[in-house]
Amino acid sequence: MCGCVVKCGHAWLSASPRNRFTGSIPVGLGRCVSLTNLDASNCRLNGVIERGFLRGALRLERLDCHRNMICGPLPGEELAALSRLRELNLSENKLTGLVAVEMPNRLRSLERLILSHNFLRDRLPSTLMNLKACT
Repeated sequence: MCGCVVKCGHAWLSASPRNRFTGSIPVGLGRCVSLTNLDASNCRLNGVIERGFLRGALRLERLDCHRNMICGPLPGEELAALSRLRELNLSENKLTGLVAVEMPNRLRSLERLILSHNFLRDRLPSTLMNLKACT
């Protein structure tokens, strides 16, 4: 559950040191249609990133959930739907599997991708080099 009250009308949501997110990632964040920046780094989030986690947050430009205990596969299809996403930091978690080849093709606005210190397999897809911000 979430350790703080989430007000979906806000464009910025940050988990402060005094009022941290804890437990699993709240699926209700997907209803935050005005959300542009989500910073839940260095909290105690755990579990997998559920399907529909950010389904309605199509304005999201920055997602930072590094230094948690998020596990399971990287939800490439879910993240690929966030066409405005400029920064994605999921480093220092327990993510597994592969980075989906189609994810970079759909994230045209992506400028910064940080996935280090996880348990991801294989190499990053060469399609990452197709991103305009990376060339």
